[in-house]
Amino acid sequence: MQQYVEKRLEAAILLGFGDYLAEEVKAVEIRCNQGDFVPGLLQAPRYARALLAAGMHTVVPAADAPVVGELEARTAFRLGRADILARENPPFLWAIIEEAVLLRPIGGREAMREQLDHLLAIADLPNVSIQVAPFALAEHNPLLFNLNLLTRPDGSVLGYTESLYSGTLVKERAVVDGWMRSFTHLQVGALSKLESRELIRRIREERYA
Repeated sequence: MQQYVEKRLEAAILLGFGDYLAEEVKAVEIRCNQGDFVPGLLQAPRYARALLAAGMHTVVPAADAPVVGELEARTAFRLGRADILARENPPFLWAIIEEAVLLRPIGGREAMREQLDHLLAIADLPNVSIQVAPFALAEHNPLLFNLNLLTRPDGSVLGYTESLYSGTLVKERAVVDGWMRSFTHLQVGALSKLESRELIRRIREERYA
């Protein structure tokens, strides 16, 4: 059964995402912009489990229903990605999260409280920067789509974006350079690290306490 679950886990990985993961573990810098959900590297257990459970029941056909242990295996796999942030010589992570993400009650009140506590804790790591892109940016947000940027040890940068059914790793320098500029502009427009931390704390107390 364990081998079967592992095979299903491998098959469930979004087309193209395996290539991204192979580069993520080698990256020296990771930049991510998320407008839908908390980035995978920053997800807490209940939050991740709720997202994965929803996806398994809406995307997986009834004839290919999840097997016992599959949800737990997928959750453990997602949470395990964050190990790179605490390893020796970890990558530096710059994460920008839309304010709406903090207000979307994925998994319910307890799951969101755990998730926001997790964000506050992981933001204390010296190699992690978390900023919130506020609603006030409106149409002036230069990145209105989810994007990851990976800096390799040799200094080259890869971009990664996803659609519903596949992910794309982008190497073209002109495209990636443009995304890097947009990400930098978004960092300037987003709340500072301290302001972001205070907003996360306030939302946690006001909505999920």
